[in-house]
Amino acid sequence: MASSRPTAGRLAAPDEMEAFLAGHLTAAQADGTADPRLDPRHEAVVLLAVSAGLGLSVLLGQRTAAAATTVLHYHLDRLFPTGT
Repeated sequence: MASSRPTAGRLAAPDEMEAFLAGHLTAAQADGTADPRLDPRHEAVVLLAVSAGLGLSVLLGQRTAAAATTVLHYHLDRLFPTGT
């Protein structure tokens, strides 16, 4: 039986990817590495939207890949304040 878990080399449906990210965020909250006050499902939606928007901004020449990476790291540092 095929796994429904997203893997490298295969594009996941948006709902599948949201569930995947939300699950990992929930696990990170449980082990104390992610901010427990945040809603994992909403944060998964935000991560997907931010990554899509940043990717488009790089493709359109609005910012460099390095600048987009800096923005993404800024958001991730807010989700995972312990730095782990």
